[in-house]
Order: sequence, then structure tokens, then C-alpha cells
Amino acid sequence: MKYLRYAGIVLGVALAAVMLRQAGWTSIRHTLGLLGWGYAIVLAYPLTWIFLSTIGWRFACIPNINISLWELTAIRLAGRLSTRSCRPVTWGANR
Repeated sequence: MKYLRYAGIVLGVALAAVMLRQAGWTSIRHTLGLLGWGYAIVLAYPLTWIFLSTIGWRFACIPNINISLWELTAIRLAGRLSTRSCRPVTWGANR
């Protein structure tokens, strides 16, 4: 399982490098330059929502848990990613 995790990390970095190469660093830098500090706001909103949602979920559903808030956030994000990336699998569950 450890090798699978490392393979996933390597694959993710390779895909990010390919996409960066196709888009071109200059166009990405230009777009981020147009956004300026507005990009920080774009990133801050979902991060605060995820963090505050995890705090509420922790206190509402799981009393006396021994998992740190960061680990619980990572668990929630992993679950959300798996349901978002495997959408056709979840469609059958709704029927």
C-alpha cells in the first residue's frame, strides 16, 4: 500500500508538470498577476469553509475523538475527493 501511495504522488506530480508545460508558465504567471491579491481571497474562502465545517462535524458527530483536527480534515477531503472523482459510481447508489 505504501508503494501505491508513492506511485500516486509521482503520477500527480508528473501530470501537474505536463499541464504546466502545456499551459506555459508565462501565461499562468500573467493570469495570477491579473488576479493579484484577489487570488488569496479565492483560496481563503473554500479553505475556511472546509476547516469550519470539519470543526462543526467533529463536535456534532464524534464526541471524545482522539484524532487531530488536521487529520480529520484530511480524512474528510479524501472522502470528498473520492466521491467527486467517482461520480458515476455514486449515481447507482441514489436509485
